[in-house]
Amino acid sequence: MINVLAPQKVRDTTSQAARALVCIDLGNGDVKAVVRMPGVDSWVPTKFASTVCSNAASTFSVATADGKKTFSVGNDSALADSHRTGQTKDGKVENALPLLIHAIRQTVEIKHMDKFHCDVIFTSPSNAAYRERITSELKGIHSVSVAADETDLDNFGSEFAIDVHNVFGQLEGLRAIHLVSEQVESEAYLIDIGHRTTLITRVNGKGVVQNKDRRLLDDRGVYAIAREADRREVMAEQMCFSAQDVITAAFDRKNKKVAATALADIVADTLGDAIAALDSDIPRFLVGGGAGLPGIDKLFKGTVIDNPQWASLHGLASVADKVIAHAQRRAK
Repeated sequence: MINVLAPQKVRDTTSQAARALVCIDLGNGDVKAVVRMPGVDSWVPTKFASTVCSNAASTFSVATADGKKTFSVGNDSALADSHRTGQTKDGKVENALPLLIHAIRQTVEIKHMDKFHCDVIFTSPSNAAYRERITSELKGIHSVSVAADETDLDNFGSEFAIDVHNVFGQLEGLRAIHLVSEQVESEAYLIDIGHRTTLITRVNGKGVVQNKDRRLLDDRGVYAIAREADRREVMAEQMCFSAQDVITAAFDRKNKKVAATALADIVADTLGDAIAALDSDIPRFLVGGGAGLPGIDKLFKGTVIDNPQWASLHGLASVADKVIAHAQRRAK
């Protein structure tokens, strides 16, 4: 397990030669990121809602080829122009840069007119569909302006630049296998149940996809299950009158038994065909926010990896240097 510090901000100590490393999971429901400053082994974590509100009145602005764009990130309120990453297939591309900037601002104290230097490893469901497009969005120098806070008389705003030198894409969920590799004799299934999607990957203990067996089940994640539960009103007695109500109640430990019973048929209907297609002789490990759904481990006949919401990112961080070295050797 990697050494992760308690949530806090660290001082910017970067340069062109000594860069920070940012590992970021561009999730559809929540974004999770860890930042490692140069010369240290520990990582600083952050987590926030995967929402971006363009042309907001606060937070930060970014200079682009199309002019200055202003964003509010992580605000989960029902704003008219708020865009949740998981609402569209292109949300990860469209939101990638503001999500990265917000993650850095949450973890690093960047002074006025400083330039923060970093390399970035991001995750996505498909390298073919996303890697080049997200890389193009993230790589380069991004000029950021933070508005003054009218409620804080000591906050006059700031301007700085984020210089993203190198960007590396990794398959979402894949690196969680490194957290349980000692339990994998030859192959295992990694089942990553997210907000929008469920990803099933057949891997070996080194994280290599076996037999090109990686399945992306779109619109078959936690939200799809909750949406159907709301439609069938199976948790109305728990005062659940929307998909979000169902999600909140399902992950409340007090409702564990009730939710497991109420959602069992819906989860089976949503993911049953995927489960039936799995080789019964290969162990199964569950990660992602949906791995916390009550009864999901019994349905998949699998093992939930410790701290499943963070497992993919922690696994990636544990081998981040190897990922970069491997990518650089392939590029030569």
